[in-house]
Amino acid sequence: MAAAALGQTVNGRVTSLRRSAGSYGPVWRGSVTYSSPRGKHTITGHVAPDVEVGQDFLVRYLPGNPEVTVMSEGVVMLIVKTIGVIAVTAILIAIALAVALG
Repeated sequence: MAAAALGQTVNGRVTSLRRSAGSYGPVWRGSVTYSSPRGKHTITGHVAPDVEVGQDFLVRYLPGNPEVTVMSEGVVMLIVKTIGVIAVTAILIAIALAVALG
């Protein structure tokens, strides 16, 4: 959480991808290499299925401790997906109410 609130954002580069089976379907994990004034670092975490090796990827790190990082696009994807689920649920409830009252 501290890295997300106080961090420095830089462009990293996706260096590897791995697909595995998750509880609800396939899960993609990627490694992203990025640079800070203290050198090069690598973070691994969940990524969207459309991410490709060599692609730029936003990383946020703590300037005083560049190993504390957040893969920024992962957070954005989580927010977008959450909003999407809420919107679809609201539409389905509206349809069910219309059918029940109609």
